[in-house]
Amino acid sequence: MKIFPVISKNYENECFFTAFHFFNFRIGIMLFCTATYNQSKLAFETCFVNIFLLRYNLAPSQSALSAIPNGREES
Repeated sequence: MKIFPVISKNYENECFFTAFHFFNFRIGIMLFCTATYNQSKLAFETCFVNIFLLRYNLAPSQSALSAIPNGREES
């Protein structure tokens, strides 16, 4: 499930899936995102926010989705 849309570049997509598949290895993810920063500041920020959501277990929640433009609304 996508939380934030991928902007356009492949490395942003890789960062997103890295955050979801390896969210238990937070140090590794932060190193990945830091390396991504050299390519795109926006990609870095998007990746960081994805990890923030995972860190606080907000990814599957309706409140997290409703806080995002075009996200699902709470019923």
